[in-house]
Amino acid sequence: MAISLPNEEGVTPLQLAQAAGNSELLELLTHPPNPLATPPAGLSQVWADRSRLLRFCHDTGNLTLTVRQNLRWSSEQSRHSDILLLRDRLRDEEFIREVITKDDDADDDADDDDDN
Repeated sequence: MAISLPNEEGVTPLQLAQAAGNSELLELLTHPPNPLATPPAGLSQVWADRSRLLRFCHDTGNLTLTVRQNLRWSSEQSRHSDILLLRDRLRDEEFIREVITKDDDADDDADDDDDN
């Protein structure tokens, strides 16, 4: 994991956060949020099942499919089914309309925040 990799001086991000007394960063590094429960800022979860997560990036307008690796399945077969899922979602006009609506709602919320 990246937090355990030292920089050029041999110090890890965790050690830097401790030395700086940054308790919020220390908490974040030692207990990172679950991306399935708390998506990163600027991303909306638009669909998920047990092993795949489809997100929409409001800044770029991109859809991203994240797949949990399962070594028991044939990786080629699994990748093929994941690609088919993404293609199906991209061809689904109602689904795309919902994603665009979420993006418009996010833009409206950001405008409201700017006004305050």
